Amino acid sequence: MVEAGKDPARIFEVLHRHFTFCSDKGKAMLLTAYAKLATRFPSDLIDQAQIIFRITGEHADPDLQQRSIEYNQLMEESD
Repeated sequence: MVEAGKDPARIFEVLHRHFTFCSDKGKAMLLTAYAKLATRFPSDLIDQAQIIFRITGEHADPDLQQRSIEYNQLMEESD
């Protein structure tokens, strides 16, 4: 259930707007935020989060790769 005045898609969009310009540490935090949002609002965000996890699963940074792959697996298991 979405709380009044809270639009999960808008929250996701505002966060993701900064992804490209973040450091790898910032990207790691954003990936965690995406996973939490997608878990809380799966019907609204799971597809968007999985797309980002798949793309970032091929990132040059091995920590971001691992995090993305693990989050994507969690999203697939929750389907």
